[in-house]
Amino acid sequence: MNFSVTSAERLTLKSPDNQTAIELFLLDGELKYQVTYQNRVFIEPSSLGLETSLGDFTSALTLQSHSYNEIAERYEMSNAKHSQFQYLANTLSVTLANKKNDTLEVDVQVSNNNLAFRYGVRSNSGATRIKIFGESTSFNLPDDAATFITSQALPETGWMQTKPSYEEPYTVYGTHSMSSANNVGYTLPALFEIKSKGWLLISETDLDSRYVGSRLGESGADGNYPLLFPQEGENSGIGATYAAMALPAKTPWRTITVGSDLSPIVETSIPYDLVTPRFSAKNRYKMGRASWSWIVWQDESIYYEDQIKYIDLAADLNLEYVLIDSLWDTQIGRNKIEQLAKYSATKNVELMLWYNSNGWWNDAPQTPQDIMNNSAKRKKKWPGWSLLGSKVLRSIFLVATNSKR
Repeated sequence: MNFSVTSAERLTLKSPDNQTAIELFLLDGELKYQVTYQNRVFIEPSSLGLETSLGDFTSALTLQSHSYNEIAERYEMSNAKHSQFQYLANTLSVTLANKKNDTLEVDVQVSNNNLAFRYGVRSNSGATRIKIFGESTSFNLPDDAATFITSQALPETGWMQTKPSYEEPYTVYGTHSMSSANNVGYTLPALFEIKSKGWLLISETDLDSRYVGSRLGESGADGNYPLLFPQEGENSGIGATYAAMALPAKTPWRTITVGSDLSPIVETSIPYDLVTPRFSAKNRYKMGRASWSWIVWQDESIYYEDQIKYIDLAADLNLEYVLIDSLWDTQIGRNKIEQLAKYSATKNVELMLWYNSNGWWNDAPQTPQDIMNNSAKRKKKWPGWSLLGSKVLRSIFLVATNSKR
């Protein structure tokens, strides 16, 4: 769906290589954006804005100021696609005012093959907090784009009411006119092929406890996907489906990665580029490969003798770890786990133990349960492993996952 722009100041921001670009403009008081790659439109004019307790930031907006800048950063990561990262991006900060003269800030960053935007809000009346009820953010894909997206599940459905568990089937060369399986939209990240032009991935990053995770709504045949907040009933109804933050506020980043093929999407580091570390890890954890009996035989394989075999298998294959999955606390027991840890150390294989971190919001029965989702229990439980001794303790790591499906 195309917009007819009659009078608007367009603010354009391009990537350092000039291949990726975003344009922002006001149309009848509504903020819009458009994304191009190699001078081809990948996202047609789409909406930006917030619906908040402070006021409406989706219409009747006026442009106050804007500024451009550049970013050149280097950082290191031990458990990622690379160890050394260089982030080069051009930035645009736009400030708009609503009817009450409160301000909406839109921060935009464009690096090669990536762009991201987020919102900021400031109060003109001295308010110190804000509720963000929704975003008018949308992603208007070309009509002929093919979809590779997964439907959002309904709350408290599926095995032991564990959904949404983000394991629904994906479309393969789907069309916009197709409805999602439950008519409640799609889970991020979302991949699209822009016919004869390339590929596009929509996602989000830099979320924390102050904001909610988002999804894409139904698009209809025109391919305009709205950004939606969680459904009522998710997390067993615990907590609100909107965000609440102190002012001034900043939202998470919405990210878009584009390319003529899938390489930029596979290789992107944009989820990390935009995030400032909140803390430094106490211990150093290394990535590696693991043998894992549960993937084949599920809960019935979590016994001492089976895990001895999988420790041996990991050693024979030069794997770094063995993952002992659910019910190890009852089907193997602490004493036998200590023996497995000591045995694995002789094989130069490190042990990983699974904990059920889903809490009480569903009926999944696998144990150990209701420990890792509770900070007091977690702090009390974990130091107990120090009784094994420093050498063996290094062989025990934590795997906290959602419940089994």
